[in-house]
Amino acid sequence: MSSLRVPVPKTRDPFVNTPLLRIGPDRFWTSSWNATSGSTGVLVRADGSARTYRFPPPHAGFYSAAASGPDTLWLCGDLSRVVRLTLSTGRWEAFPTGADPGLVFQGMALDEESGKLLVVAFTGRTTDAVSFDTRTRRTVRVYRDVTPQHYLRASFPEDGGVRLAVETPETELLRWDPAGERLHRGGPAPEGAAERWRLLSERGPAALEGDPPAGTDGVRWFAGHGGLVYGARAGADHAEVVRWDLGGGAARALCRVPDADHFTLALTADGRRLVAVTRYGEFHRFDAATGRHELRTTLDTDAVGTVDCLVRLDDTTVLGTPFISQRFWTADLVSGRGTDMGRAAPGGGQITRTWHVGGKVYLAAYAGGELTEYDPSLPAGFPGNPRVVAAPPGAMRPVASTRYGSTLVYSATHRYGRLGCVLAWHDVRTGRSGHVDDPLPEQSVQSMHRVPGTAAILAGTARHADMSSRDPSAAPCRLVLLDAPGLAVRESVAMPHGADHVTVHGRLDATGWLCGIAGLPGGYRWFRADPAALAAPGRFLPLPDVITPEGLLPTGRPGLYVVRVEDRVELWDLAGPRRLRVLGTEPGVYRVAVQGGGVCLVTPGELVVLDGVLP
Repeated sequence: MSSLRVPVPKTRDPFVNTPLLRIGPDRFWTSSWNATSGSTGVLVRADGSARTYRFPPPHAGFYSAAASGPDTLWLCGDLSRVVRLTLSTGRWEAFPTGADPGLVFQGMALDEESGKLLVVAFTGRTTDAVSFDTRTRRTVRVYRDVTPQHYLRASFPEDGGVRLAVETPETELLRWDPAGERLHRGGPAPEGAAERWRLLSERGPAALEGDPPAGTDGVRWFAGHGGLVYGARAGADHAEVVRWDLGGGAARALCRVPDADHFTLALTADGRRLVAVTRYGEFHRFDAATGRHELRTTLDTDAVGTVDCLVRLDDTTVLGTPFISQRFWTADLVSGRGTDMGRAAPGGGQITRTWHVGGKVYLAAYAGGELTEYDPSLPAGFPGNPRVVAAPPGAMRPVASTRYGSTLVYSATHRYGRLGCVLAWHDVRTGRSGHVDDPLPEQSVQSMHRVPGTAAILAGTARHADMSSRDPSAAPCRLVLLDAPGLAVRESVAMPHGADHVTVHGRLDATGWLCGIAGLPGGYRWFRADPAALAAPGRFLPLPDVITPEGLLPTGRPGLYVVRVEDRVELWDLAGPRRLRVLGTEPGVYRVAVQGGGVCLVTPGELVVLDGVLP
């Protein structure tokens, strides 16, 4: 047994989902998302000069921001708290709201007359809202279950109140009366309405009137000035900026901005300059009339991100993928040197599933479900290396994967607000790919393992949409046997009533598989399944309480599992069940990966590789 320790490599911190907020004539604010190191805020001027602000965990990011005068920002990333930042001093303070935690998206409203904020978020059970008085710095009211929609997207003043757009699974309008402290549902809104209401005019947030001209499908509008409206159409690794003349009705392409989308772009107050803080913390400035590129600077925004996936490339090199940055890094286990390798896939998101086959690494990406191929023997540089080898239509987040010979198989959820999934496959030998959409209606395959010696895949489904973004299916979740070559459903069996999802964890013995059900009375319930005689559980297995579905990793050998118990990593024989030994103890360990005969552990700052610990 040997142990190696190296720092987790830094990469460009991801600036995602946060609209670039103009403060005054030529200053702009945005912030990154990073749950491990904390969010990085940036205040940048149109001349490229910038100041950074660091927020430690639990402040992972602030998708909503509102300016109160030239020196004060109110920030919100979670419904349970708001943050007041003084830009000149860098001092900040967090205030609890009394609401349940919930991820806050764009569109927090600030009513200047009353000094109140209103923010809306889905808490996992209901969509709630908080009215917060920025002058007394106290919560005025917590509204419960305000709409069946989940995600706040935009807000703008209207007739003495504020109109808010909340999306997914549908789009609905809310109206807030700050003076009377009332929040009303305003009925449904047309598809895409939230994108129109995110528009920033010279007078502040405003609604876009009229229908955009032909040729602007996919364009999301972000700013307007002097009868001109600006939007962006996002591509694989860039955004095309479009300018629409409201008077003449014409729209034309203006410029291309790397690693950008409509959130990362804004106009100066005089409408003469287009600026961007890209997904990877690069500042760009363009002439808003001609599209001519004028300035580019790289901001000081490198940070250690949360690690999602690990791949042991060889004895001395580990590849990792950080959350929501769509990048990847390599770490040299001898020198300790880490390298940011750049993009791993198109668009925004992150890598959620990986395979190491034939010396190449295959990476499946959220938020488009693409599969990319990376050859470590060649210079890295997307879109050439890694390169996209499969792009199944309708796929969003890869959540389960396995391998059948030279064929890689994975399941990806549908877009937010839609039930079901896409099953995709790619043959690394022939280069052929294919997919099956909704093989089990309203069910999402969330776990899968190839059954050794057969052409079958054992899988478990969930009856909810990604991030519980709509009401779950009324149909029960199912244990499924798929034909490996074409991914057709060979056989399936319903789980007991009330089950939320069933997970196939790995092999338990020579013929049986360890499975678990969530959603039944009594907590998580374990059972043994036999692919040769697929059936609902007849009885449940009494595993020790320290065994949790989140901390369980199969080694590929029947019964043998690596188990994470808080800061301790152990080896268990679950056929017993009995603990065999403690593999290591690392304070703050949050990710464990089984790599051949070794185990990789990730803490907020270190990558620990334990070689030779598995029999």
